[in-house]
Amino acid sequence: MSGELQRYASGNAQPARVDRAVARQARTVYDEVRIKSFQADGALALAGHIMEGVVGLDARRQALSQGDPITNALLADIQTQAMFQVRKIQAQLFDDWNM
Repeated sequence: MSGELQRYASGNAQPARVDRAVARQARTVYDEVRIKSFQADGALALAGHIMEGVVGLDARRQALSQGDPITNALLADIQTQAMFQVRKIQAQLFDDWNM
């Protein structure tokens, strides 16, 4: 995008009458790129939060089971169900954003 067109799209310059249609289209693209960037940042933040939570949950399961295979298996089932729910939440976020 040329510097002039970018100034039009960002609203920092008023386009000449002949350039107004192009400037409107450029503004639409500019806004869409900003929104997608915001959505990508949000998706990355959520992914990081999920990863930290998964590590913490796994450590908690191991600490609670204290090496007992029966307790570990029971807690692992609960952990697995939690992961299904987290992945569902994450997938729904992307569906809402049309990503």
